Amino acid sequence: RTNGSFTTKARLAAERGATAILVVNKPDDDSGLYNFNRRSFGSAEIPTVHVTHDLANQMLEAGDAPSLATLAERIDEREKPASRALEGVSVRGRVRIRPVNKKTRNVIGVIPGAGPQKDEYIVVGGHYDHLGIGTPVEGDSIYNGAVDNASGTAAVIAAAEAFMTSGVRPDRSILFMAFGAEESGLLGSKAFAARPTLPLRDLAAVINLDEMNLYGSTNDVSALGVNQSSLGDAFTAAARAEKLDVTVNPDAIRKGFFFRSDHFPFVLAGVPALSLQFGQDYVGRDPAWGAQVDAEYGERRYHQPGDELLTWYTLDGATQQLRVMLRTALKVANASDQPTWNEGSEFKAAGNARLQQ
Repeated sequence: RTNGSFTTKARLAAERGATAILVVNKPDDDSGLYNFNRRSFGSAEIPTVHVTHDLANQMLEAGDAPSLATLAERIDEREKPASRALEGVSVRGRVRIRPVNKKTRNVIGVIPGAGPQKDEYIVVGGHYDHLGIGTPVEGDSIYNGAVDNASGTAAVIAAAEAFMTSGVRPDRSILFMAFGAEESGLLGSKAFAARPTLPLRDLAAVINLDEMNLYGSTNDVSALGVNQSSLGDAFTAAARAEKLDVTVNPDAIRKGFFFRSDHFPFVLAGVPALSLQFGQDYVGRDPAWGAQVDAEYGERRYHQPGDELLTWYTLDGATQQLRVMLRTALKVANASDQPTWNEGSEFKAAGNARLQQ
C-alpha cells in the first residue's frame, strides 16, 4: 500500500513530530550504525540512519516491547501494526546537513492528437539520470546506468520515433517525457505532477519505462499497476495481441517497486499509471534463469559501475515490451473515455478528485 513507500513513511513520521528515523537492517546484515543515503528515501526531510537487527532488539527489550521477530509474526497473522513508546530508551546523535543546489530538466516532446480529445494526453516517460561519478568499485568510478535507465530513455525515444514514422495520429495527444533527478527521489516527476503545465484532469494515463529487458525474448510480460486500474485491461489486451501472457513478479511486489519510480507521483495525483516490468519466462531458458539474472544484477550491477552494456545483452525482450507498450498507449489514446481506477484501489479517491479540478 501507499504507506509502504519509504518516502511516505518519512513524511508521515515528520508530520507526527518525529525528529529522525531508525531503519532496521535485515537480520543477516551486521554492518552497524551508519548514515543511510537520503536518495533512497526520496525527499525525506528528517535524518535517517540504519541500525542493526541486534541493536533494534536491545532497544525494544529495554523499552519492554516485543522483539522484532514477534512483531513480524503478529503482522503476518494479520494483526494491525500499532505504534508504542519505548519508555526509558533514548537515542542521541548529531547530523550535519549540507544543502546542495543543482539544476535539472524534464525533457518533453508532444505528438498532437487528431481527434476531439486532442487536449487530453497519454504520458510515455522514463528517467534519463543516473548516479554519475561515485565511489570506485574495482577501480571503476563511472556509474553508467545502462539498464537503469539508459535502456528506458532509449525506449522513450524509440516510441516517439515509431509514432512519427508510422504516421499514426491517435485521438488523444502523446506526451513523451524524459524525467530528471529520479535517482534523487523522483524529483523531476514530482515537480511535474505538483506543477503540471496542463490540467491534471487532462492527463489520461502514464506509462513509465524504467529498466527495459535486455536479457532476451520471453513468453510473458509484466507491469506494475495492472491490478489498479482499467489500464491493466488495455495492457493485457496488448500483450495478448503480441502472443504474450501477463504475469506478476512477486519479488517486485515484495520490494515495493510500485512506489519507487516516476509513475508514482502521478498515481498519488490520481492519474492511472503502469510501469513496465520484465517477464520471467525466457524463451529457451530454464524456468529459474530470469530470477537468477535478476538477483545477479541486483547484487553486482544495480546502482554500481557494473551497470554497463554487456556483450550478451539483446534488444529482443525490450522490443517485445515496447510493442506491448505502444499498443497499450494507442488503445488508451483512441478510447472514448479515460482509464478509471478499479473499485477498491486506494488511489480511486485521488482519481475522482483529479477529475473535479
